[in-house]
Amino acid sequence: MKRYPRNATIHSVCLAFAILFLSSSCSNNNDEAAVNQLPDSTETVQYFDKPGPAETVEAPLTWQLNYEKQTKKKNPALAQATLNANQVVTALNTAYPEIKLELRSISHDTIFTQIKDAEYFTNQMGSSGAAFYLAQAVLNLAEVKGINRVKIDFERGSHASPGVWGKEAFAEYKEVQ
Repeated sequence: MKRYPRNATIHSVCLAFAILFLSSSCSNNNDEAAVNQLPDSTETVQYFDKPGPAETVEAPLTWQLNYEKQTKKKNPALAQATLNANQVVTALNTAYPEIKLELRSISHDTIFTQIKDAEYFTNQMGSSGAAFYLAQAVLNLAEVKGINRVKIDFERGSHASPGVWGKEAFAEYKEVQ
């Protein structure tokens, strides 16, 4: 039986714990909690497989965010009563042409979206850019009547992970006039 010096064993254990700690601190555990808060449902209200007429019209966003000041300003020109998910996605895709957000479905109070090619979003925008895009997407989609949660599916990258968010996830953005 080969014996290893005691210090080598302690160093190995410490290294294993450090790697475990670092890998768990980089993951977003809020995603699981948010998914668990979703209502159980097999009933889907709407599907968005093909672009509709609303997706061809450029639409403004409800909230205009300032990342540095952590503020949001409501767009007074936008009629909230007529706002729909297609318009918000079109506006987001116009503002961020490198990120193509797609509507998948709406079920109860949750809108399900997808970014098929998330390379730019997750690896090239940086952490601040990805966080700002998520704030823009969630806060604006949650303004659509009946929508409280936004699920965005995409391949995990260095700066963003898929998940489910509500307005409360971006409470740091204070409303200004």
